[in-house]
Amino acid sequence: ERLNAMRDALGTQLMNLNLAWESAPPVGSPTRLNMLPGDRLEQIYRDFSYLTRWTQQIQERAAQLFL
Repeated sequence: ERLNAMRDALGTQLMNLNLAWESAPPVGSPTRLNMLPGDRLEQIYRDFSYLTRWTQQIQERAAQLFL
């Protein structure tokens, strides 16, 4: 449950980042890159990856217990 809650929170943060993309200067603008939350997007990606691996490990161990 905790892992799912953490994953849901990351999903909410990811959706909130859409606002930054929608309100950023147009493509080709010299200030666009500075206005986009690329660092935060990368951190969310890393956190999602970590949680996914952790969830997979738990599922594998649970499956082993049922065998």
